[in-house]
Amino acid sequence: MNYSVKEIGNSVFLWSLLGLAFVIPLMPKIAPVFVGLLLVSWFISGSAKGVTDRWKGMSKSHKWMVMCWPLFYLSHVLGLIHTVNFGFAGLDLGIKVSLLILPLLLMLKGLSDNVVERVFKVFVVSTLVSVIYNLALALFSFVKTGSTTGFIGQEFSNTMHIGYYGLCLLIALMISFYFSMERLANAKSRETIVMVMFMLTYITGIILTGSKMSFLILLVFLLMAALYFARRMANQKTIVIVLGVLVLSISGLYFGTGYLSKRVNTMVERTFYTELNPESLESTMARRMTWDASLSLIKSHPLTGVGTGDIKDELMATYEQKGYTGPASARLNSHSQFLQSFAALGVFGFVFLLLPLLILLYRGLAGRDFLSLSFAVCLILALMTESMVEREAGVMIVALFFSLMAERLKT
Repeated sequence: MNYSVKEIGNSVFLWSLLGLAFVIPLMPKIAPVFVGLLLVSWFISGSAKGVTDRWKGMSKSHKWMVMCWPLFYLSHVLGLIHTVNFGFAGLDLGIKVSLLILPLLLMLKGLSDNVVERVFKVFVVSTLVSVIYNLALALFSFVKTGSTTGFIGQEFSNTMHIGYYGLCLLIALMISFYFSMERLANAKSRETIVMVMFMLTYITGIILTGSKMSFLILLVFLLMAALYFARRMANQKTIVIVLGVLVLSISGLYFGTGYLSKRVNTMVERTFYTELNPESLESTMARRMTWDASLSLIKSHPLTGVGTGDIKDELMATYEQKGYTGPASARLNSHSQFLQSFAALGVFGFVFLLLPLLILLYRGLAGRDFLSLSFAVCLILALMTESMVEREAGVMIVALFFSLMAERLKT
């Protein structure tokens, strides 16, 4: 059978997209390879020829969702004008290049609902495999050393930082909930049970990471999911049973492990009741200092920021000026993407970061699309407490899933 160049390009594009979704939770370091394949196959498939027609057919809000991430990247390029440290600037631009490429490739090509769902399924399975993989490594370590530390915290997340891994687990949980509701509506009880088991696995993974913010975002999502579920379901007995299972499961894992509950209690204490310790590297205490330093830079450079390449150096200088020896010794970033981008790029960089999220939030509400809405809410919360797109793993997660969620709302 003979295949045209366009057909080969489309096939490579699809498999590269599925491959990208598969490697993000398991092998994020090779994700850029799949982005490169997507770029090459996009041109081979002739997608560039239909860009004008697709652009004309888009709604204004969808056009903004397409353009905001490239504009956010352009803000980094313009930030070079008043940058001194070009070495760090070049590294930063390289890390964030997928924020320029992926939204343009995926949204200008146009993805069918079937393709988006296939990508979701691959990611859900891959994330499940990653949890099993991490549990297997922890179990092997326990058998070998007798230590249980492999089951909790950063040691449980062997492929990426717990903040990024927590976001992967949350997205997989949201997608599984969406699938379970669809199966339930179509009376597919067996598939619904499978999805519920997947969901419980992801919730277990989130708790085992010990990520405080991931756990708090989990609670926000579960509240949203409970309200959505109650609205969709007429059978009150089913609602009570499902919510009861969730509450008991989460409570058992939360209090049973002890590790996460201790961290959450520490977070509350260090946030509201403990004086600032400038030498501390405890995550909550450190965030109080990094946020304070970032706000100082924003007040000093509200319009232009300190420059793409100079944000790290300026943060270090501010830490030293304020006597924050803990964050300075660890060379911490802002630990908030909104503050990091505002301090580095000024108000326009901040706007181009926030705007696509608000548009997605609005479109999710207007279209009554629970999946896109919950993703937007959870991503906004995650970006408040982590500099999520300062690392390649975070960039891949944000760029891919924002584009997929936007594509679900294109009509």
